Amino acid sequence: MKIKYAEYVRLHRLVTGLSARTVWEVMVNGDGDLDAMIEPLPDEFHPWVRGVAAELTAIVEAQATAIEAAFAAIVAELPDGWGRKEFAAAAVRSEHRGALFSRLDDKDYRPSLWQRVRPEGDRTPHGTKVTEE
Repeated sequence: MKIKYAEYVRLHRLVTGLSARTVWEVMVNGDGDLDAMIEPLPDEFHPWVRGVAAELTAIVEAQATAIEAAFAAIVAELPDGWGRKEFAAAAVRSEHRGALFSRLDDKDYRPSLWQRVRPEGDRTPHGTKVTEE
């Protein structure tokens, strides 16, 4: 007879449910920091989890940099005394127009960027496919 203690069952569930999406969820939802997620995992999973987190963060940061550059370029081209209408006329041509308006209104556009990088749930440390939720 094989006895599986609660901690074993918890770790098994954590490892078998590990995917790029679960890493993304921890980062987006603030369910805890990445170190807390990694701590109970076997050591061989740590580099994979950190790699996924770094990849997602790099994509979001690159998009944020592009938005800031587009915002600065638009503002630099606008005449003195410009308003929302003039900004809209220039921003409508940008692929980042939604984020540009958030930036104009001093709102945080990063949550929408994180939603855009939501990975498929089938990318796992072993390259295997898991069933979608």
